[in-house]
Amino acid sequence: MRSYTLFRELLVASCVCAWSVGTVLPQEKAAPSTVQVHLVITDQAFSDNSEVPVLRPDTVQLKQGKNLLKVNQLIYGQGGNAALQLFILIDDTCDPVIGNNLNDLRDFINAQPPSTLVGVAYMSNATIQITQNFTADHALAAKALRLPLGRLSTMDSPYLSLISVVKG
Repeated sequence: MRSYTLFRELLVASCVCAWSVGTVLPQEKAAPSTVQVHLVITDQAFSDNSEVPVLRPDTVQLKQGKNLLKVNQLIYGQGGNAALQLFILIDDTCDPVIGNNLNDLRDFINAQPPSTLVGVAYMSNATIQITQNFTADHALAAKALRLPLGRLSTMDSPYLSLISVVKG
């Protein structure tokens, strides 16, 4: 019971955080007081033998300030609604010998479901060079792979490059 209460508190916190970062989109055919909110709710069982509770609109609490809002619908991220965006970042300072593994990476990209958008970029000097923006054309994304240049950079931190991706 305690894990279910903790789950609900985390869910409320994630809903409030998602609401506050500006992910609110107006719904086209809705009443003026209704908005569509796109957020990701992840759930994980606390132990191997515990069952994850089923999410229903009546089990999710959403607050804006102190006001409790009504959740009308939940759309599960499965099948056609999965909509994964996968950005593959490759360190451009790596030795070009890793080129032997590029075919494995191409196979991985091509094996993604059609609803997955794939992007490819190379990291160097705390920046990125995008060779393919998000696309549903997996063959195009796989074709954007190339050998790393293998040059050293002055700021050799993949974390700074990742920050550059998130900001861009």
